[in-house]
Amino acid sequence: MRLASLLICAAALELGWLALWPLSAALSHSALFTSALLESHPIIGLLLKATSAFEPDVPNATLNVALGSGEFVAPAWTLAGLLLALGTVYGLSLLLLDRGVANPRAALTVVVGGALVFQASLFWLPGIFSQDVFSYIAYGRLEAVYDLNPYIWPPSVMRDAVVPWVADVWRTYPTPYAPLWVSVQWLVARATSDWPIVSQALVYRAFGNVLLLVNLALAWRLLGRITPLSPTRRVTSLAALAWNPLVLFEIAANAHNDSLMVTFCLLGLMLFDSSSRGMRSCVALTLGTLVKYLSGVGLLWLALASAARVRTWSRRARRVAVLALLSITITLVLAVPWLELPDSLDPLVNETAGVGYVNSLPDALVQMVVESTGTPIDAARNLERGLVLAIFAAYLVWEARRVWAEPTRAVLARGLARACLIYVLVASTSVQPWYFCLPLSIALVLGCRQRIARLSLAYAALALPALYLNYYLRSSTPAWVFLVYACLPLVVLVPDVLRGRSRAERQRATAARVTSPGTTPLRDAPPSTVALALAPPAGSTPRGPTQRRR
Repeated sequence: MRLASLLICAAALELGWLALWPLSAALSHSALFTSALLESHPIIGLLLKATSAFEPDVPNATLNVALGSGEFVAPAWTLAGLLLALGTVYGLSLLLLDRGVANPRAALTVVVGGALVFQASLFWLPGIFSQDVFSYIAYGRLEAVYDLNPYIWPPSVMRDAVVPWVADVWRTYPTPYAPLWVSVQWLVARATSDWPIVSQALVYRAFGNVLLLVNLALAWRLLGRITPLSPTRRVTSLAALAWNPLVLFEIAANAHNDSLMVTFCLLGLMLFDSSSRGMRSCVALTLGTLVKYLSGVGLLWLALASAARVRTWSRRARRVAVLALLSITITLVLAVPWLELPDSLDPLVNETAGVGYVNSLPDALVQMVVESTGTPIDAARNLERGLVLAIFAAYLVWEARRVWAEPTRAVLARGLARACLIYVLVASTSVQPWYFCLPLSIALVLGCRQRIARLSLAYAALALPALYLNYYLRSSTPAWVFLVYACLPLVVLVPDVLRGRSRAERQRATAARVTSPGTTPLRDAPPSTVALALAPPAGSTPRGPTQRRR
Protein backbone atom coordinates (compact mmCIF):
# COMPACT_ATOMS: atom_id res chain seq x y z
CA MET A 1 0.00 0.00 0.00
CA ARG A 2 2.88 2.39 0.71
CA LEU A 3 4.37 1.72 -2.73
CA ALA A 4 0.93 2.19 -4.28
CA SER A 5 0.97 5.90 -3.40
CA LEU A 6 4.16 6.34 -5.42
CA LEU A 7 2.66 4.41 -8.33
CA ILE A 8 -0.41 6.67 -8.20
CA CYS A 9 1.85 9.73 -8.44
CA ALA A 10 3.66 8.18 -11.42
CA ALA A 11 0.31 7.48 -13.10
CA ALA A 12 -0.81 11.07 -12.44
CA LEU A 13 2.38 12.40 -14.01
CA GLU A 14 1.86 10.21 -17.08
CA LEU A 15 -1.72 11.48 -17.42
CA GLY A 16 -0.34 15.00 -17.25
CA TRP A 17 2.13 14.33 -20.05
CA LEU A 18 -0.64 12.78 -22.15
CA ALA A 19 -2.80 15.85 -21.46
CA LEU A 20 0.05 17.88 -22.98
CA TRP A 21 -0.49 16.25 -26.37
CA PRO A 22 -3.47 18.34 -27.57
CA LEU A 23 -1.91 21.50 -26.15
CA SER A 24 1.34 20.77 -27.96
CA ALA A 25 -0.51 20.46 -31.26
CA ALA A 26 -2.38 23.74 -30.72
CA LEU A 27 0.59 25.70 -29.36
CA SER A 28 3.31 24.07 -31.46
CA HIS A 29 6.12 26.44 -32.40
CA SER A 30 6.23 24.73 -35.78
CA ALA A 31 3.02 23.95 -37.63
CA LEU A 32 5.18 22.32 -40.32
CA PHE A 33 6.57 19.82 -37.81
CA THR A 34 3.17 18.94 -36.35
CA SER A 35 1.46 18.45 -39.71
CA ALA A 36 4.37 16.43 -41.11
CA LEU A 37 4.53 14.20 -38.02
CA LEU A 38 0.79 13.49 -38.08
CA GLU A 39 0.92 12.78 -41.81
CA SER A 40 3.89 10.42 -41.61
CA HIS A 41 2.71 8.61 -38.44
CA PRO A 42 -1.07 8.14 -38.55
CA ILE A 43 -1.09 6.34 -35.19
CA ILE A 44 0.02 9.57 -33.54
CA GLY A 45 -3.04 11.24 -34.99
CA LEU A 46 -5.25 8.57 -33.42
CA LEU A 47 -3.55 9.04 -30.06
CA LEU A 48 -3.95 12.80 -30.38
CA LYS A 49 -7.70 12.39 -30.87
CA ALA A 50 -7.85 10.15 -27.83
CA THR A 51 -5.95 12.58 -25.61
CA SER A 52 -8.06 15.52 -26.84
CA ALA A 53 -10.72 14.31 -24.42
CA PHE A 54 -8.59 15.78 -21.61
CA GLU A 55 -9.06 19.30 -23.00
CA PRO A 56 -12.05 19.49 -25.37
CA ASP A 57 -11.83 23.31 -25.62
CA VAL A 58 -8.29 23.33 -26.99
CA PRO A 59 -8.14 24.10 -30.75
CA ASN A 60 -7.64 21.06 -32.97
CA ALA A 61 -5.21 22.77 -35.35
CA THR A 62 -1.99 24.67 -34.66
CA LEU A 63 -2.71 28.34 -33.98
CA ASN A 64 -1.31 30.39 -36.86
CA VAL A 65 -1.77 33.93 -35.54
CA ALA A 66 0.65 36.50 -34.15
CA LEU A 67 2.03 35.81 -30.68
CA GLY A 68 0.21 37.89 -28.10
CA SER A 69 -3.12 37.55 -29.90
CA GLY A 70 -6.27 36.81 -27.93
CA GLU A 71 -6.49 33.30 -29.38
CA PHE A 72 -3.49 32.32 -27.25
CA VAL A 73 -4.93 33.41 -23.90
CA ALA A 74 -7.01 30.34 -23.02
CA PRO A 75 -4.62 27.60 -24.25
CA ALA A 76 -1.56 29.40 -22.83
CA TRP A 77 -3.12 29.61 -19.37
CA THR A 78 -4.18 25.98 -19.68
CA LEU A 79 -0.57 25.05 -20.50
CA ALA A 80 0.71 27.03 -17.50
CA GLY A 81 -1.84 25.35 -15.23
CA LEU A 82 -0.92 21.90 -16.52
CA LEU A 83 2.80 22.54 -15.98
CA LEU A 84 2.11 23.75 -12.44
CA ALA A 85 0.01 20.64 -11.77
CA LEU A 86 2.84 18.44 -13.05
CA GLY A 87 5.24 20.27 -10.77
CA THR A 88 2.91 19.77 -7.79
CA VAL A 89 2.57 16.01 -8.33
CA TYR A 90 6.31 15.82 -8.91
CA GLY A 91 6.94 17.55 -5.58
CA LEU A 92 4.54 15.17 -3.83
CA SER A 93 6.41 12.22 -5.34
CA LEU A 94 9.71 13.50 -3.97
CA LEU A 95 8.15 14.02 -0.55
CA LEU A 96 6.88 10.43 -0.50
CA LEU A 97 10.25 9.07 -1.58
CA ASP A 98 12.11 11.17 0.96
CA ARG A 99 9.91 9.78 3.74
CA GLY A 100 10.71 6.22 2.75
CA VAL A 101 7.42 5.28 1.15
CA ALA A 102 9.05 2.09 -0.14
CA ASN A 103 12.33 0.25 0.23
CA PRO A 104 15.04 1.83 -1.92
CA ARG A 105 15.24 -1.04 -4.43
CA ALA A 106 11.49 -1.04 -5.16
CA ALA A 107 11.42 2.75 -5.28
CA LEU A 108 14.37 2.79 -7.71
CA THR A 109 12.48 0.39 -10.01
CA VAL A 110 9.44 2.68 -10.05
CA VAL A 111 11.59 5.76 -10.64
CA VAL A 112 13.48 4.26 -13.60
CA GLY A 113 10.34 2.68 -15.08
CA GLY A 114 8.41 5.92 -14.75
CA ALA A 115 11.21 7.89 -16.40
CA LEU A 116 11.20 5.54 -19.41
CA VAL A 117 7.43 5.85 -19.81
CA PHE A 118 7.52 9.64 -19.53
CA GLN A 119 10.30 9.92 -22.09
CA ALA A 120 8.43 7.68 -24.54
CA SER A 121 5.29 9.82 -24.20
CA LEU A 122 7.25 13.00 -24.87
CA PHE A 123 9.33 11.55 -27.71
CA TRP A 124 6.16 11.14 -29.78
CA LEU A 125 4.66 14.49 -28.73
CA PRO A 126 2.89 15.84 -31.85
CA GLY A 127 3.91 19.42 -31.18
CA ILE A 128 7.20 21.05 -30.30
CA PHE A 129 7.78 24.02 -28.00
CA SER A 130 11.07 25.21 -29.47
CA GLN A 131 12.45 25.60 -32.98
CA ASP A 132 16.08 25.16 -31.93
CA VAL A 133 16.17 21.60 -33.24
CA PHE A 134 15.53 22.92 -36.77
CA SER A 135 18.48 25.28 -36.35
CA TYR A 136 20.59 22.21 -35.53
CA ILE A 137 19.40 20.60 -38.75
CA ALA A 138 19.96 23.75 -40.82
CA TYR A 139 23.50 24.37 -39.56
CA GLY A 140 24.33 20.70 -40.07
CA ARG A 141 23.08 20.81 -43.65
CA LEU A 142 25.10 23.97 -44.31
CA GLU A 143 28.22 21.96 -43.52
CA ALA A 144 27.37 18.50 -44.85
CA VAL A 145 25.27 19.28 -47.94
CA TYR A 146 26.39 22.73 -49.11
CA ASP A 147 29.99 22.69 -47.83
CA LEU A 148 29.56 26.11 -46.15
CA ASN A 149 31.04 27.21 -42.85
CA PRO A 150 28.15 27.69 -40.37
CA TYR A 151 30.23 30.22 -38.42
CA ILE A 152 30.16 32.49 -41.45
CA TRP A 153 27.02 31.61 -43.42
CA PRO A 154 23.46 31.72 -42.02
CA PRO A 155 20.67 29.28 -42.98
CA SER A 156 19.03 31.93 -45.18
CA VAL A 157 21.71 31.48 -47.88
CA MET A 158 20.46 27.94 -48.58
CA ARG A 159 17.69 27.01 -50.97
CA ASP A 160 16.71 24.17 -48.72
CA ALA A 161 13.46 22.75 -47.40
CA VAL A 162 14.57 23.21 -43.79
CA VAL A 163 14.86 27.02 -43.93
CA PRO A 164 11.11 27.72 -43.37
CA TRP A 165 11.28 25.48 -40.30
CA VAL A 166 13.97 27.63 -38.64
CA ALA A 167 12.85 30.42 -36.31
CA ASP A 168 12.79 33.80 -38.07
CA VAL A 169 15.28 35.39 -35.66
CA TRP A 170 17.97 32.77 -36.40
CA ARG A 171 17.63 32.45 -40.19
CA THR A 172 20.03 35.33 -40.83
CA TYR A 173 22.59 34.49 -38.12
CA PRO A 174 25.56 32.11 -38.23
CA THR A 175 25.60 29.36 -35.65
CA PRO A 176 25.88 30.50 -31.99
CA TYR A 177 27.00 27.05 -30.82
CA ALA A 178 30.46 25.88 -29.81
CA PRO A 179 32.67 23.72 -32.08
CA LEU A 180 31.88 20.30 -30.59
CA TRP A 181 28.15 20.75 -31.16
CA VAL A 182 28.85 22.05 -34.69
CA SER A 183 30.70 18.78 -35.34
CA VAL A 184 27.75 16.77 -33.95
CA GLN A 185 25.39 18.64 -36.29
CA TRP A 186 27.68 17.84 -39.23
CA LEU A 187 27.76 14.12 -38.34
CA VAL A 188 23.97 13.92 -37.98
CA ALA A 189 23.46 15.76 -41.27
CA ARG A 190 25.89 13.45 -43.07
CA ALA A 191 23.93 10.43 -41.86
CA THR A 192 20.41 11.80 -42.41
CA SER A 193 20.68 14.37 -45.21
CA ASP A 194 18.30 12.41 -47.47
CA TRP A 195 15.66 11.95 -44.77
CA PRO A 196 12.54 14.11 -44.36
CA ILE A 197 13.00 17.08 -42.06
CA VAL A 198 10.58 15.66 -39.48
CA SER A 199 12.60 12.44 -39.30
CA GLN A 200 15.80 14.40 -38.78
CA ALA A 201 14.10 16.24 -35.92
CA LEU A 202 13.12 12.92 -34.36
CA VAL A 203 16.78 11.85 -34.55
CA TYR A 204 17.70 14.79 -32.34
CA ARG A 205 14.84 13.90 -30.00
CA ALA A 206 16.13 10.34 -29.79
CA PHE A 207 19.67 11.61 -29.19
CA GLY A 208 18.43 13.84 -26.35
CA ASN A 209 16.52 10.98 -24.73
CA VAL A 210 19.53 8.65 -24.88
CA LEU A 211 21.70 11.36 -23.33
CA LEU A 212 19.10 11.87 -20.63
CA LEU A 213 19.41 8.19 -19.67
CA VAL A 214 23.21 8.48 -19.72
CA ASN A 215 22.96 11.49 -17.41
CA LEU A 216 20.77 9.52 -15.02
CA ALA A 217 23.39 6.75 -14.92
CA LEU A 218 26.18 9.27 -14.24
CA ALA A 219 24.08 11.00 -11.58
CA TRP A 220 23.41 7.66 -9.87
CA ARG A 221 27.16 6.99 -9.75
CA LEU A 222 27.82 10.42 -8.24
CA LEU A 223 24.98 10.43 -5.71
CA GLY A 224 26.32 9.54 -2.29
CA ARG A 225 29.94 9.94 -3.40
CA ILE A 226 30.09 13.74 -3.44
CA THR A 227 28.10 14.19 -0.22
CA PRO A 228 26.99 11.40 2.12
CA LEU A 229 23.45 10.16 1.37
CA SER A 230 21.35 7.36 2.75
CA PRO A 231 19.92 4.85 0.21
CA THR A 232 16.51 6.55 0.50
CA ARG A 233 17.95 10.02 -0.12
CA ARG A 234 19.99 8.69 -3.02
CA VAL A 235 16.88 7.34 -4.77
CA THR A 236 14.97 10.54 -4.01
CA SER A 237 17.70 12.68 -5.55
CA LEU A 238 17.76 10.51 -8.67
CA ALA A 239 13.97 10.84 -8.97
CA ALA A 240 14.33 14.61 -8.64
CA LEU A 241 16.31 14.53 -11.89
CA ALA A 242 14.59 11.62 -13.70
CA TRP A 243 11.04 12.92 -13.14
CA ASN A 244 11.77 16.64 -13.27
CA PRO A 245 9.15 18.33 -15.51
CA LEU A 246 11.56 20.95 -16.88
CA VAL A 247 14.27 18.45 -17.79
CA LEU A 248 11.79 16.05 -19.42
CA PHE A 249 9.99 18.86 -21.25
CA GLU A 250 13.10 20.51 -22.64
CA ILE A 251 15.19 17.41 -23.41
CA ALA A 252 12.78 14.53 -24.13
CA ALA A 253 10.30 16.72 -26.04
CA ASN A 254 12.25 19.73 -27.31
CA ALA A 255 15.62 18.00 -27.90
CA HIS A 256 17.82 20.81 -26.61
CA ASN A 257 21.55 20.21 -26.74
CA ASP A 258 21.96 21.14 -23.06
CA SER A 259 21.75 17.41 -22.33
CA LEU A 260 25.17 16.81 -23.93
CA MET A 261 26.69 19.69 -21.96
CA VAL A 262 25.29 18.17 -18.76
CA THR A 263 26.76 14.77 -19.70
CA PHE A 264 30.31 16.14 -19.91
CA CYS A 265 29.93 18.18 -16.71
CA LEU A 266 28.73 15.14 -14.75
CA LEU A 267 31.58 13.12 -16.25
CA GLY A 268 34.04 15.82 -15.21
CA LEU A 269 32.80 15.68 -11.63
CA MET A 270 33.01 11.91 -11.59
CA LEU A 271 36.63 12.02 -12.79
CA PHE A 272 37.62 14.60 -10.19
CA ASP A 273 38.71 12.67 -7.09
CA SER A 274 41.05 13.35 -4.21
CA SER A 275 44.15 12.05 -5.98
CA SER A 276 43.51 13.60 -9.38
CA ARG A 277 45.43 16.58 -10.73
CA GLY A 278 42.34 17.50 -12.67
CA MET A 279 43.52 16.60 -16.17
CA ARG A 280 40.77 14.07 -16.92
CA SER A 281 38.18 16.40 -15.47
CA CYS A 282 39.62 19.21 -17.57
CA VAL A 283 39.09 17.19 -20.75
CA ALA A 284 35.45 16.47 -19.87
CA LEU A 285 34.64 20.04 -18.78
CA THR A 286 36.32 21.46 -21.87
CA LEU A 287 34.18 19.24 -24.08
CA GLY A 288 31.10 20.42 -22.21
CA THR A 289 32.10 24.03 -22.76
CA LEU A 290 32.56 23.28 -26.47
CA VAL A 291 28.90 22.26 -26.63
CA LYS A 292 27.57 25.40 -24.92
CA TYR A 293 29.67 28.03 -23.23
CA LEU A 294 27.68 28.22 -19.96
CA SER A 295 29.60 25.36 -18.35
CA GLY A 296 32.96 27.10 -18.90
CA VAL A 297 32.92 28.43 -15.34
CA GLY A 298 33.57 24.84 -14.23
CA LEU A 299 37.04 25.06 -15.82
CA LEU A 300 37.83 28.09 -13.66
CA TRP A 301 36.83 26.31 -10.44
CA LEU A 302 38.72 23.19 -11.54
CA ALA A 303 41.94 25.16 -12.07
CA LEU A 304 41.58 26.82 -8.66
CA ALA A 305 40.84 23.52 -6.90
CA SER A 306 43.75 21.76 -8.59
CA ALA A 307 46.18 24.57 -7.72
CA ALA A 308 44.95 24.77 -4.11
CA ARG A 309 45.89 21.12 -3.53
CA VAL A 310 49.61 21.87 -3.60
CA ARG A 311 51.52 24.27 -1.37
CA THR A 312 54.21 25.97 -3.41
CA TRP A 313 53.30 28.69 -5.86
CA SER A 314 55.58 27.28 -8.53
CA ARG A 315 53.70 23.95 -8.51
CA ARG A 316 50.40 25.79 -8.49
CA ALA A 317 51.43 27.80 -11.54
CA ARG A 318 52.53 24.63 -13.35
CA ARG A 319 49.21 22.92 -12.64
CA VAL A 320 47.18 25.86 -13.92
CA ALA A 321 49.41 26.16 -17.01
CA VAL A 322 49.07 22.46 -17.83
CA LEU A 323 45.27 22.57 -17.50
CA ALA A 324 45.06 25.74 -19.60
CA LEU A 325 47.30 24.25 -22.29
CA LEU A 326 45.24 21.05 -22.34
CA SER A 327 41.96 22.96 -22.66
CA ILE A 328 43.31 25.24 -25.39
CA THR A 329 44.67 22.27 -27.33
CA ILE A 330 41.32 20.46 -27.28
CA THR A 331 39.56 23.66 -28.32
CA LEU A 332 41.89 24.24 -31.26
CA VAL A 333 41.64 20.64 -32.46
CA LEU A 334 37.84 20.85 -32.56
CA ALA A 335 37.69 24.42 -33.86
CA VAL A 336 40.25 24.17 -36.67
CA PRO A 337 37.81 22.71 -39.24
CA TRP A 338 35.54 25.74 -38.77
CA LEU A 339 38.12 28.42 -38.09
CA GLU A 340 38.25 31.20 -40.68
CA LEU A 341 39.57 34.27 -38.88
CA PRO A 342 38.31 36.83 -38.17
CA ASP A 343 34.83 36.00 -39.49
CA SER A 344 34.46 32.82 -37.44
CA LEU A 345 34.67 34.79 -34.19
CA ASP A 346 31.60 36.94 -34.86
CA PRO A 347 29.06 34.44 -33.46
CA LEU A 348 31.06 34.18 -30.21
CA VAL A 349 31.14 37.96 -29.79
CA ASN A 350 27.58 38.61 -30.95
CA GLU A 351 25.87 35.37 -29.95
CA THR A 352 22.53 36.95 -29.01
CA ALA A 353 22.83 40.25 -30.86
CA GLY A 354 19.42 39.88 -32.50
CA VAL A 355 17.67 38.56 -29.41
CA GLY A 356 18.20 41.37 -26.90
CA TYR A 357 16.46 41.22 -23.52
CA VAL A 358 14.34 38.10 -23.14
CA ASN A 359 12.90 36.93 -19.80
CA SER A 360 15.61 38.75 -17.83
CA LEU A 361 14.51 39.27 -14.22
CA PRO A 362 16.64 42.43 -13.65
CA ASP A 363 15.32 43.87 -16.91
CA ALA A 364 11.73 43.08 -15.88
CA LEU A 365 12.35 45.07 -12.70
CA VAL A 366 13.83 47.93 -14.75
CA GLN A 367 10.76 48.02 -16.97
CA MET A 368 8.49 48.24 -13.92
CA VAL A 369 10.54 51.17 -12.59
CA VAL A 370 10.53 52.87 -15.99
CA GLU A 371 6.76 52.59 -16.28
CA SER A 372 6.23 54.08 -12.83
CA THR A 373 8.85 56.87 -12.98
CA GLY A 374 9.15 57.72 -16.67
CA THR A 375 12.93 57.16 -16.70
CA PRO A 376 14.42 56.62 -20.21
CA ILE A 377 14.67 52.88 -20.79
CA ASP A 378 18.19 52.98 -22.28
CA ALA A 379 19.65 54.90 -19.33
CA ALA A 380 17.93 52.59 -16.85
CA ARG A 381 19.20 49.50 -18.66
CA ASN A 382 22.77 50.78 -18.78
CA LEU A 383 22.69 51.43 -15.04
CA GLU A 384 21.15 48.01 -14.39
CA ARG A 385 23.74 46.17 -16.50
CA GLY A 386 26.64 47.89 -14.79
CA LEU A 387 25.25 47.08 -11.35
CA VAL A 388 24.41 43.47 -12.23
CA LEU A 389 27.82 42.77 -13.75
CA ALA A 390 29.55 44.28 -10.72
CA ILE A 391 27.49 42.10 -8.38
CA PHE A 392 28.20 38.99 -10.46
CA ALA A 393 31.93 39.75 -10.52
CA ALA A 394 31.92 40.18 -6.73
CA TYR A 395 30.11 36.87 -6.38
CA LEU A 396 32.70 35.10 -8.56
CA VAL A 397 35.47 36.40 -6.28
CA TRP A 398 33.58 35.12 -3.23
CA GLU A 399 33.01 31.73 -4.85
CA ALA A 400 36.66 31.51 -5.90
CA ARG A 401 37.74 31.99 -2.28
CA ARG A 402 35.48 29.14 -1.19
CA VAL A 403 36.87 26.79 -3.85
CA TRP A 404 40.42 27.78 -2.93
CA ALA A 405 39.81 27.20 0.79
CA GLU A 406 38.22 23.78 0.31
CA PRO A 407 39.23 22.20 -3.05
CA THR A 408 36.93 19.18 -2.88
CA ARG A 409 34.60 17.65 -5.43
CA ALA A 410 31.56 18.78 -3.41
CA VAL A 411 32.69 22.41 -3.39
CA LEU A 412 33.53 22.22 -7.10
CA ALA A 413 30.04 20.89 -7.90
CA ARG A 414 28.35 23.40 -5.62
CA GLY A 415 30.32 26.28 -7.15
CA LEU A 416 29.46 25.21 -10.70
CA ALA A 417 25.75 24.83 -9.93
CA ARG A 418 25.58 28.08 -7.99
CA ALA A 419 27.50 30.14 -10.57
CA CYS A 420 25.36 28.86 -13.46
CA LEU A 421 22.11 29.49 -11.57
CA ILE A 422 23.12 33.02 -10.59
CA TYR A 423 24.25 33.73 -14.15
CA VAL A 424 20.90 32.59 -15.56
CA LEU A 425 18.83 34.49 -13.00
CA VAL A 426 20.89 37.68 -12.71
CA ALA A 427 23.61 38.20 -15.29
CA SER A 428 22.17 36.85 -18.57
CA THR A 429 20.08 39.22 -20.68
CA SER A 430 18.39 36.32 -22.47
CA VAL A 431 16.89 33.49 -20.41
CA GLN A 432 15.05 30.40 -21.62
CA PRO A 433 13.63 27.54 -19.50
CA TRP A 434 16.17 24.99 -20.75
CA TYR A 435 19.02 27.10 -19.36
CA PHE A 436 18.12 25.69 -15.93
CA CYS A 437 19.01 22.13 -16.98
CA LEU A 438 22.71 22.54 -16.16
CA PRO A 439 22.53 24.12 -12.68
CA LEU A 440 19.64 21.84 -11.74
CA SER A 441 21.42 18.64 -12.81
CA ILE A 442 24.68 19.55 -11.08
CA ALA A 443 22.94 20.67 -7.89
CA LEU A 444 20.93 17.45 -7.60
CA VAL A 445 24.01 15.20 -7.54
CA LEU A 446 24.81 16.87 -4.21
CA GLY A 447 21.49 15.60 -2.86
CA CYS A 448 18.03 17.09 -3.20
CA ARG A 449 18.11 18.44 0.37
CA GLN A 450 21.06 20.72 -0.31
CA ARG A 451 20.21 24.41 -0.36
CA ILE A 452 21.37 24.96 -3.95
CA ALA A 453 19.38 21.89 -5.06
CA ARG A 454 16.18 23.11 -3.39
CA LEU A 455 16.62 26.58 -4.86
CA SER A 456 17.27 25.18 -8.36
CA LEU A 457 14.22 22.93 -8.11
CA ALA A 458 12.02 25.85 -7.05
CA TYR A 459 13.16 28.14 -9.87
CA ALA A 460 12.87 25.36 -12.46
CA ALA A 461 9.33 24.56 -11.30
CA LEU A 462 8.19 28.17 -11.80
CA ALA A 463 10.33 29.07 -14.81
CA LEU A 464 8.64 26.47 -17.00
CA PRO A 465 5.05 27.83 -16.76
CA ALA A 466 6.05 31.49 -16.33
CA LEU A 467 8.39 31.78 -19.31
CA TYR A 468 6.16 29.84 -21.70
CA LEU A 469 3.17 31.90 -20.62
CA ASN A 470 5.18 35.03 -21.39
CA TYR A 471 6.16 33.59 -24.78
CA TYR A 472 2.56 33.26 -25.91
CA LEU A 473 0.99 36.29 -24.20
CA ARG A 474 3.90 38.70 -24.75
CA SER A 475 3.07 42.20 -23.46
CA SER A 476 -0.25 41.06 -22.01
CA THR A 477 1.50 38.80 -19.49
CA PRO A 478 0.52 40.03 -16.00
CA ALA A 479 3.41 41.61 -14.06
CA TRP A 480 2.68 39.41 -11.05
CA VAL A 481 3.75 36.33 -13.04
CA PHE A 482 7.38 37.53 -13.07
CA LEU A 483 7.18 38.69 -9.46
CA VAL A 484 6.02 35.25 -8.33
CA TYR A 485 8.65 33.53 -10.47
CA ALA A 486 11.40 35.81 -9.11
CA CYS A 487 10.49 35.85 -5.42
CA LEU A 488 8.54 32.74 -4.46
CA PRO A 489 11.48 30.28 -4.83
CA LEU A 490 13.38 32.26 -2.18
CA VAL A 491 10.94 30.87 0.39
CA VAL A 492 12.97 27.63 0.40
CA LEU A 493 15.79 29.57 2.09
CA VAL A 494 13.64 30.56 5.08
CA PRO A 495 14.26 27.34 7.08
CA ASP A 496 18.03 27.80 6.63
CA VAL A 497 17.81 31.40 7.87
CA LEU A 498 15.75 30.38 10.89
CA ARG A 499 18.14 27.56 11.74
CA GLY A 500 21.08 29.95 11.46
CA ARG A 501 19.43 32.45 13.81
CA SER A 502 18.55 29.73 16.30
CA ARG A 503 22.15 28.46 16.27
CA ALA A 504 23.51 31.99 16.80
CA GLU A 505 21.08 32.60 19.66
CA ARG A 506 22.14 29.36 21.38
CA GLN A 507 25.80 30.30 21.07
CA ARG A 508 25.14 33.80 22.47
CA ALA A 509 23.14 32.34 25.35
CA THR A 510 25.96 29.92 26.16
CA ALA A 511 28.53 32.71 26.08
CA ALA A 512 26.28 34.90 28.29
CA ARG A 513 25.94 32.15 30.87
CA VAL A 514 29.70 31.66 30.98
CA THR A 515 30.38 35.42 31.42
CA SER A 516 27.43 36.22 33.75
CA PRO A 517 28.13 37.65 37.30
CA GLY A 518 29.39 35.03 39.70
CA THR A 519 31.01 32.97 36.94
CA THR A 520 34.49 32.94 35.53
CA PRO A 521 34.88 35.26 32.48
CA LEU A 522 35.32 33.36 29.26
CA ARG A 523 38.85 34.65 28.72
CA ASP A 524 39.88 33.39 32.20
CA ALA A 525 37.89 30.15 32.12
CA PRO A 526 39.55 26.74 31.95
CA PRO A 527 40.07 25.32 28.45
CA SER A 528 37.29 22.78 28.96
CA THR A 529 34.77 25.56 29.67
CA VAL A 530 35.89 27.58 26.68
CA ALA A 531 35.61 24.52 24.44
CA LEU A 532 32.08 23.87 25.72
CA ALA A 533 31.01 27.46 25.10
CA LEU A 534 32.43 27.58 21.60
CA ALA A 535 31.44 24.08 20.52
CA PRO A 536 29.03 23.86 17.57
CA PRO A 537 25.48 22.68 18.24
CA ALA A 538 24.80 18.97 18.35
CA GLY A 539 24.32 17.47 14.90
CA SER A 540 26.31 20.14 13.05
CA THR A 541 29.50 19.36 11.18
CA PRO A 542 32.59 21.21 12.40
CA ARG A 543 34.51 23.00 9.67
CA GLY A 544 38.22 22.40 10.16
CA PRO A 545 41.08 23.72 8.08
CA THR A 546 41.45 22.20 4.67
CA GLN A 547 44.14 19.56 4.47
CA ARG A 548 46.12 19.76 1.28
CA ARG A 549 48.32 17.23 -0.40
CA ARG A 550 51.96 17.90 -0.90
